[in-house]
Amino acid sequence: MSKKHPLDDTFRRKLRSYEGHAPDRLWQQIDARRSWKARAQNKFHYYKGGLAVAATLVLALGAWWLMPTSPAVQLGHFQIEPQFETNETLHQPIAVIPTQRQTPIIPLTKDIPTPSNTNSILAAEKTTTLTNSFPISQPTKTAIASTHEEEAMTTDSELTPASRMTEVLAQKGELEDQPFRPSFAAMTVLPSMAAAPLETGLFKTELKCESFKTGKRHWYGELSTGTTTSLRDLQAREGEDIPYAEGRAETESAVFSHNTELRLSIVSPSGFAFRTGLNYTQLNDQFDYYNPNETKMTITNYYGPNGEIISQDTIIEIGTREKSTRNRFRMIDVPLILGYELKYDKVTFAFNAGMYLNLSYTQKGDFLPPSDQEPVSFSSEAIDAYPAYKSQIGLGWYGSIGMYYQMNARTHLYLEPSLRMYTQSSTIDEYPLKQNYALGSLNIGLRRVIF
Repeated sequence: MSKKHPLDDTFRRKLRSYEGHAPDRLWQQIDARRSWKARAQNKFHYYKGGLAVAATLVLALGAWWLMPTSPAVQLGHFQIEPQFETNETLHQPIAVIPTQRQTPIIPLTKDIPTPSNTNSILAAEKTTTLTNSFPISQPTKTAIASTHEEEAMTTDSELTPASRMTEVLAQKGELEDQPFRPSFAAMTVLPSMAAAPLETGLFKTELKCESFKTGKRHWYGELSTGTTTSLRDLQAREGEDIPYAEGRAETESAVFSHNTELRLSIVSPSGFAFRTGLNYTQLNDQFDYYNPNETKMTITNYYGPNGEIISQDTIIEIGTREKSTRNRFRMIDVPLILGYELKYDKVTFAFNAGMYLNLSYTQKGDFLPPSDQEPVSFSSEAIDAYPAYKSQIGLGWYGSIGMYYQMNARTHLYLEPSLRMYTQSSTIDEYPLKQNYALGSLNIGLRRVIF
């Protein structure tokens, strides 16, 4: 074995004066991260989780407070308009029929004498004015006759002066025909005691109440899952990094992705809705690397008894290298959504818009680094991972159209296509590429009435 390999001198000679050159962009980014604005942004990212929870609670309480509800039904203060019958009995003699529930108030210009004889009653009639202060009934001539016969069966002590006088006037035929003009007292409550006189006689009254649209706020629990299509956009921060962006695009391709969402929906009687909850999304892509002229160099050191290097062996291998990795990007978001629902029989259409607040963004997989173009790991849990991705990617704008089918009184089956777009890059500022996502999903799920 040779103690000194000629290739060692070659490496020593070539790398002796080699110095790594840091681009100007890197120094600018270092200066930018030391500014007060960068420090404020770091504090915001540190407290972002707590702010998200607080914003969710505030929006939920605000939506609950602002959503209109129908007022409670209160009986009282309803104006009841009597409906007169249009028949031939509108012009009949007026006869006051006393009832056990109310007694007519009859103001007199002078005292009515005791009806011991007919002449005294007739004399009192000439100077007496009869006034009705409550609804009365106007019977026909037949009704007056039958009423007179029934009153004749009563004792004189049971008859009031008004009833005696009316009876005598009806017998003599001296009551003139006159149109009926009832005088009603103001009603502030629904009639109870005066119901019997109102239902008989000249007119009848139908009790009607105002029509109310009753409704209440509904709380729903929603659970859905579905497929997600990832539309990834890779952009170079500078022109010299365009070949690297093209190399990553050639080695990575999107595959089947999915999401699961647990949501609370508050729907007002007018159809406005507020929704929030948790969403888990896993984006998958396939990394395929193939190099037919892969060169691998292995250097082996040999040490003497005192620990010094006494020799080195360098082995260079040239061959084909292949590597395939399933990359996974996991996201946890809090949806904050406003919506409107239109119901047609058992089908309800929902229109939603809002935002998704990202709480966590983790990665696992391999890609090509910008330096030597050989596969490296970028897994967030790996210690030696290549630093490329953030732990949170901010806000994403959301829109969807849902269709709910009512299976029974408390359960709905729904289908909801949606679109979600994240405007912030998922990579750190030091990484030469920007990576943005637009996600299209189709979810199917169940909605259950909570209360």
